[in-house]
Amino acid sequence: TMNWGPEGRLWVSQDAAYSPDDNSNNSLVIFDFTTIEYKRLLMPETVPGSGNGPRNVAFSPDGNTAYAASFNSGVVWKFVKKGTAVAESENTIPERFALGQNYPNPFNPSTIIPFDVAKAGQVQLKIYNSLGQEVATLLNKTMEAGKHQVMFNPANLATGVYFYRIQFNNITLQKRMLFIK
Repeated sequence: TMNWGPEGRLWVSQDAAYSPDDNSNNSLVIFDFTTIEYKRLLMPETVPGSGNGPRNVAFSPDGNTAYAASFNSGVVWKFVKKGTAVAESENTIPERFALGQNYPNPFNPSTIIPFDVAKAGQVQLKIYNSLGQEVATLLNKTMEAGKHQVMFNPANLATGVYFYRIQFNNITLQKRMLFIK
C-alpha cells in the first residue's frame, strides 16, 4: 500500500519489498522525492515474533501527522512532523471514553475516526445511514486502553450523511459525517 506523505514523500507500507536493506516486518519504507532515495522507518514490535508491523499510513489534513496502523496487533502509531523529520509521539492513556470527529469531513475516498478508551474492554463501532440502517461494522472486539483510530472507506455507499456510533461499557456516543463521491 502506498500513500503520499508531507514534503513529497511516498510512504510504502510494511511489505518492505522496496527496502534497500532488511525486509523487516516492522518498518515503513519511505521514498523521498527530493533526494530520490528509499529510507526505512523502524517500528516497535508490540507482540514479539508476530510480524505485526504497519500495514497502512494515513495523514492528517495538514500533512503534519501520520498514522500507521498494524494489521495483526490492532495498534495505531502516531507520528508528528518536527521540522523536516517525523518522530513518534507518546501514547498516553486517556482519562475517559471519548469519540472524536472524523477527518477529513466531508470526505472522499476515506476518513479516519478517532476515539479514546480509558480502560480495556469490548468496543463496537458501526456506521449508519440517514435512515438509521446499519451499513458497516468497523469494530467489534476487545481493545486495550489508549488513543485509537479506525479508517473507513465506504467504497460501495452512496453520497450522503452517515452516522458513526461507538459503544463501550453501556455507553454510546455518536457523530455525523458527510461522504461525497
